[in-house]
Amino acid sequence: VIYKDSLDMNMDDRKMLAKIIMESKDDTFIVVHGTDTMHMSAEFLSEIFEDRKIVFVGAMKPFEIDAIEASFNLGMAIGFAKALKEYGVYICMSGYAEPWKNIQKNTKFGKFEVVS
Repeated sequence: VIYKDSLDMNMDDRKMLAKIIMESKDDTFIVVHGTDTMHMSAEFLSEIFEDRKIVFVGAMKPFEIDAIEASFNLGMAIGFAKALKEYGVYICMSGYAEPWKNIQKNTKFGKFEVVS
């Protein structure tokens, strides 16, 4: 619904995303998001929602350049979202699906990693 580079995402965009989720009757959402500011949007939504399952997903390389990574991550996010039992905000990237606080982007190695 926003269609912009995540570096251009601002608070108004995050508020619009929150409004869409808030007004929905569903409790499970997959948010396709650029990786540069994914953690900022995940943190923002985690402060608002305690009764939703929100899974952020993206790709380190644009779909147009490498469709395999983007497709894999999206498929994994869909499966993870369907199996989720607990509410929360999650990030599904690089073969990991974790609460947003437990995963971060490693730009040096071009992937997301689990952090303790």
